[in-house]
Amino acid sequence: MEINPDHYKYMPKPEGEPEPQEGQPAESLEAVEEVVIVESRQTEVEETPALQTEPLVEERFDKETHQDEEEGERAAFSDLEEGDTALTAACKAGLRFFYDLFNPMLIPAYATFLMFELTLLALVAPGAAFPYALTVLGATGAIPFIAVFVLLRVGSLGGMNLPSRKDRIFPYIIELLAMGAMTIFFLYKGAGANWIWLIFCGATASVLVNFLLNFKIRVSNHCTAIAALLAMLIVIKPVALPGPALGWWAIGTVGMAGLLGTGAIVLGKHSLKEVIIGYATGFLPIILFALIK
Repeated sequence: MEINPDHYKYMPKPEGEPEPQEGQPAESLEAVEEVVIVESRQTEVEETPALQTEPLVEERFDKETHQDEEEGERAAFSDLEEGDTALTAACKAGLRFFYDLFNPMLIPAYATFLMFELTLLALVAPGAAFPYALTVLGATGAIPFIAVFVLLRVGSLGGMNLPSRKDRIFPYIIELLAMGAMTIFFLYKGAGANWIWLIFCGATASVLVNFLLNFKIRVSNHCTAIAALLAMLIVIKPVALPGPALGWWAIGTVGMAGLLGTGAIVLGKHSLKEVIIGYATGFLPIILFALIK
């Protein structure tokens, strides 16, 4: 193919390429043109990966951001910080003790025991408090604990304290089924006290509300449980035994609710918003179901 020498004048010249001289052979111009074409293609090939890697970089950034958010969420559960004094460390250790003692999986059993000991049921069914409390402990405490332990062993959870909202989904379902089972149990085996199963209806509703809220916010279950216990003490007042026992238990529960809420914030487990919502979801459903009676 013959190439017009003037054609080369209008082509882009690579850097360092000398200008063609008049009278230069067509074969030489054709060779130069091929070099220019090859270099242009190499430049396109080098630029193409850069364009293709932009989505990959964004995808990696999104993944790293998500991992950082999860790590940050779990890092919030670090109780002790550098620079804590011995007194601060001791206070945090005390808060952790009460935080474990009033675990949400244990409070339904505590509430059952008090319902049978502080009300007329102590006279109607003496000695029934302990067996009923053990039954509730097995359903709402032991079974969910075993389920969480198994999930932790297989690597499906970030920790026994369920540090992320995703970790809570399956335990919530187990606890919801357990509370529903106890509601049905006390409907037929409540020693003739219809208000017991209504209280458990309210407790089941509290778990359901927290499960639904879990898709948006990580509600404090400790605060929910202790608020539900306080609501139960208020509901059983009309059938309580004479004496100041119920009042003292209510005062102690209020103090413990404040202690658990403070511990949730100080230990970095929950925000103030999550604590307040936890109080509300524990207290209100039981009071509302008690009004049915």
